[in-house]
Amino acid sequence: MKNYLVMMMTLMFISYGAAEVKHSPSEIEDGGTLRAWIDTEDDVAEVSFFVCDTKSGVCYQPETRSKEENNQNSRYEFEYKVQNGVNPAYRYTLEYEDEEESKIPKLGVIYDEQEVIDIGGSLYFEVKIAEVEEENGIPTLGIVISSMIIICLSIIYKKE
Repeated sequence: MKNYLVMMMTLMFISYGAAEVKHSPSEIEDGGTLRAWIDTEDDVAEVSFFVCDTKSGVCYQPETRSKEENNQNSRYEFEYKVQNGVNPAYRYTLEYEDEEESKIPKLGVIYDEQEVIDIGGSLYFEVKIAEVEEENGIPTLGIVISSMIIICLSIIYKKE
């Protein structure tokens, strides 16, 4: 039983790793800026940040940063300004000093508070789009219709 528990704990740490992978805000609006970060091991030489649109499947030019460009820091932070109508999702590619590569997210790994989706055969972290509420709870069409009714009523009663 003890061996079984040790094996399970080892597998859990191997599959999850110690790195934090997050983004902020948790829900984003059109024109907002997504900030994403990943904590890496010391032997990571370079991190690439990929963003794709979940609706169209279009992927944008990745941003790549070396360990030197990141001031030898193991936390890599990236920003993406969300364009109107784009539902962003992102992923990372880590290149290690021994030239091995690793893509994050990985299949079978549970990421705390993150939804993982498939786009074109690659896994991405999904970014939720914030629901935009109407100001004062009155839709624009309702304002136009209400104005037209008031104008019509004032014209009708003015003639009498």
